[in-house]
Amino acid sequence: MAASQEDCASPPGDPESLTLSVNSSATVASGLSVHFAGVTRDHYDDGRFDVLAEVRFAWADQSASEIVSALAKPAFRPILGHCWRLKDGGDEGVVVEVSMTADATSLATCEASAEAVPPVLEDYAEIAVGTPFRATLRYDDGSHQWQVDPQPKILLHHATRIDWKNLAEFGGRGLGLARGSEVHAVFHIVESKVEHIPSRNQWLSEHIAVLDSACLPP
Repeated sequence: MAASQEDCASPPGDPESLTLSVNSSATVASGLSVHFAGVTRDHYDDGRFDVLAEVRFAWADQSASEIVSALAKPAFRPILGHCWRLKDGGDEGVVVEVSMTADATSLATCEASAEAVPPVLEDYAEIAVGTPFRATLRYDDGSHQWQVDPQPKILLHHATRIDWKNLAEFGGRGLGLARGSEVHAVFHIVESKVEHIPSRNQWLSEHIAVLDSACLPP
């Protein structure tokens, strides 16, 4: 889904704001990854100078990089099916705003199905690689992550998270516009990792999940 400058004249909804320090990254609701590489300064013969920020983007199998002036008036511009602008920036970090394009589609409304539905994920102990589950997802603007709501039961002394592997696929179908809404999803786990931290008697569990379907409740 290509975006044009016309698409970005009036992006839909409230843009998602990312505060990034040098060499840091974050992922927005649609699955677009944004990385701030740093700034350089250009000095001109007439005494003027400019501060140029390099921002890199990745979405599905696509990537792009843009260098924009941190001193210019912020304006949305197209990038990988999205609209973005550098709202503020300097040597230490930048504030980037990202939105889907004005012609982006919304997720479909969920429909009743005669097919058997997977069980709701209620306890992380139930997770097994390859087993499908369903859950309600909500996007957390603080962590920039889609999270299962309500939170499944967590094992004692465990910190657990789910990383979504194919967000960009559904971002192109409206997942990015569902920020602020609940999303009904079916997914399966493709990999689980558990790391033990002896000094704290704690285990860190990370589950890599693939979204199979996503829709909005009626």
